[in-house]
Amino acid sequence: MILLTACAGTDQVNRKYVDNIAAEKIINVRFVQSVGPSSDVRIKLMEPSDIAVNQLGEIYVSDGELNMILKLSDRLEMLSYEGGMGSGLGDFNRPSGMACDAALNLYVADPGNRRIQILDRNLHQAPAKTEYFEKDGSTRKFNLPEDVAIDFEGNVWVADDDRVLKINPFNEIVLELSYSSPAGLNIGKAVSIAATGTGIIAIGDSGNKKLFVISSYGNLISEFQIGLISSIAWEGKDIIWASSLVNETVSAYDIYGNRLFVFADKNPGAKPASITIDKQGNLLVADRGLGKISRYEIIRSKADPSER
Repeated sequence: MILLTACAGTDQVNRKYVDNIAAEKIINVRFVQSVGPSSDVRIKLMEPSDIAVNQLGEIYVSDGELNMILKLSDRLEMLSYEGGMGSGLGDFNRPSGMACDAALNLYVADPGNRRIQILDRNLHQAPAKTEYFEKDGSTRKFNLPEDVAIDFEGNVWVADDDRVLKINPFNEIVLELSYSSPAGLNIGKAVSIAATGTGIIAIGDSGNKKLFVISSYGNLISEFQIGLISSIAWEGKDIIWASSLVNETVSAYDIYGNRLFVFADKNPGAKPASITIDKQGNLLVADRGLGKISRYEIIRSKADPSER
C-alpha cells in the first residue's frame, strides 16, 4: 500500500471584492488546516512540487519524488492519485507545474520527459504534448517545461527553460519570449508562470531572480528583482504571491514589485515550494521540506466605504 498523508491552481478567485483587493492592506495570514506526513491516508506526500485548483474547487498536487499527481477535495481530503516513474502515458519524471483549463482538464509539466501531459478531472490520461507547430508548419520539441498556465482564450503558456511559449488550442506557436526572439525578453530560467482571467501573465525567472509581468500579446508591463523564486500565483488581477524555497518565505507583491506582505512557517525544515489561491480566496502552500499542504486565510484591513 502506498501511504499518502493528508489534509493539503487556477488563479480564478470566487469573491465579490476581487477587483478591490489591491486597495485593502494585507495585515496577516491565519493558518486554517494542513495535510501532511502524520495523517492516516493512503499515500504519503514526499516532495510536493505544485498545486492547482479547478473551477469546482478540487485541488491537485504534483509530487516530484512520488512521480504522481494527487487529487484532493476542497476540504483537503484525499480522492485519488495517478502516475509512477517512467516515460509511458500516465507516467511521470519529476512532474512540476500544473494548470486547469475551462473544461476542467489538468495540464502537467513533465520536465524529465520533456513534455506536457493532459489529464481530465478524474486523472484519466489524454495524449501528451511533446512538440508544437512552428509558423512554417514544422514541429519543434519542448526543451525543459517547468510550468504551464492557461489564459482566458484557452492558449497554453509554457515556462520552457530559458524561454516562454504561447501555444494556441490548435497546438500552434503564437508567441515565443526569449533573449533571441523578436519579442525580446531576457529570461534566464523560467520556473513558474501564471495567468489572470483578463490575460495578464506573470513569469517567475529564477535565473535572473526576476519577475516579469506581460500582456497576453507579450508586451512588457513591468519587471523587478525578487530573489530566488520557486512559484508564483495571481490573486485577482493585481496581486502576485511568490514562494521561495531558499529564503523559506511566501510574499505578496503588486504588479510593480512593491512587496505588500511576507511570512514564513516557523516549523524547522519548512520549504515552501509552491502556492496558489483556492476558490474561497485562501492561500494554499505546498511545503517540500515538511511534506505537507497548508491552507491560510488572508486577513485584510477593511476598505474605506468612501473609496468603493
